[in-house]
Order: sequence, then C-alpha cells, then structure tokens
Amino acid sequence: MKWYYRLYVGGTVVSEIKGRLLFRLRAEQDARTFSMTKHVFIDSKYGVLTSSTVSFPTLLKDPAYPGNTTNCARGAATGTGAYSPDAWAANTNQWQIVETFYANRRTGYHEIGECTLTGSMKVRFTVVTVGIADPVSDTVRCDKSPSLGWLNSNGGGCVVMDVVPAFTMTRTDQNPNGVSFPNIYDHIKRALDPAQMQNTNPVPGGQMFPDISGPKSIPGGSARRPLHRTPYSSEVISEK
Repeated sequence: MKWYYRLYVGGTVVSEIKGRLLFRLRAEQDARTFSMTKHVFIDSKYGVLTSSTVSFPTLLKDPAYPGNTTNCARGAATGTGAYSPDAWAANTNQWQIVETFYANRRTGYHEIGECTLTGSMKVRFTVVTVGIADPVSDTVRCDKSPSLGWLNSNGGGCVVMDVVPAFTMTRTDQNPNGVSFPNIYDHIKRALDPAQMQNTNPVPGGQMFPDISGPKSIPGGSARRPLHRTPYSSEVISEK
C-alpha cells in the first residue's frame, strides 16, 4: 500500500512524507484466529512534517454485519503506536507491527464467521492532506466442519478468501524420518503436466482461478489409464 501526507501553505506543498506499507495476513488452520503483520517503508521526507508522528491501524469489521463490534475481535498487538518517520525508518524488525484477531461469529451448521481487514493511516500533526494509493483490504473466513473432528478442538480454522492455496514440493523432499518420495513427485507431475498426454491435467475455469468464463474441468483420465492414488513403496511403508 502506497501512502503520503502533505502540508500545504497557500496552495503550495511545503512538506511531504511518502512511503509504502507491506502487509502479511496469516490465518490459522486449527483455530479461529488470524494475524496481520506490517512493515513501514519511508521513501522520502522533507519539511516540518519530519517531526510528525504516524500510525497504521487496521480497520476491522464483519462484512455481513458491519455495525456489530463483537463478531470480529482484536487480540494481542505490538508496534501499533504512532512514531516519527525517522523512527519507522530506523526500526529494523522484519515485521514492525503485529496484530492478532479473532472471528467470534458462528453462523449455521458450519459455524461460519468472516472478518474484513483494511489498512489505514493516522497522522498526528496540524491540518495535513492524507492520501492512500492501492488500499489493502482482505477478508478472512473461519468455520468448523463437523466432519473434521480432529481439527475442531480450537473451534475450527480460517482461510484468507482472496488467496489461491498452493502446495510446493520438490523431488528431493523428505518426510520427518528422512525418507524421500520421488515416486509421489513423479506421479503428481505426470497428472498435472499436459505434455504427458494423460488427459488428467486440470483445465482452469469456473468461479475459481484463474478464469471465470466457464466451468472447471478436472478430468480423470481414461478407462484404460484412469487417475489414481500413488501406492506406497515398501521402504516408505516401513518408515511411516
């Protein structure tokens, strides 16, 4: 998120602070909690505003019930105070601001709750003009599926709605016992790679990622070469 604030005298800018705010939003998979961490970058500064202080609070609301103040709650937080541009620039912490939040609403069979977080800025000085470009706003959804009893001890889990889930693995990965599983890597690569001519690679579409022009297609191969699970090798089974 890009931001600035300026001081005008007679229609002329006599002082200006400009910077960027980097966000990271993390949702817990086994609890109805999520966190927002931020890093403040000061890109330029001059004039009397260098003695001002600025903070970057997170605006929090339930998108379904914006007037409700308890459905989405704040937890522990650090670095949320107002500091001078020089103080922000001198702070070398990877994440200068850390905030924790909770989704308390539990609607329906799956106990769904949602919270929208929006970045903002507050300046402590005389009259200034504040601007935010590329504002950041994301929604977290939390729920509790009755079919996942082993993950429900903390009330369910949460996901960031605008993020496409991704799973990364390499052919040299190892399990906690130090055993590699290249056969699983090869099997997944064959299934996802159109060049393998297996007719098992998913075709984007539908209301997902990245195309919304048509339905998704996740073919299962042919009757002769159907999509199937990867059998465990005897070595992997012995190490499980």
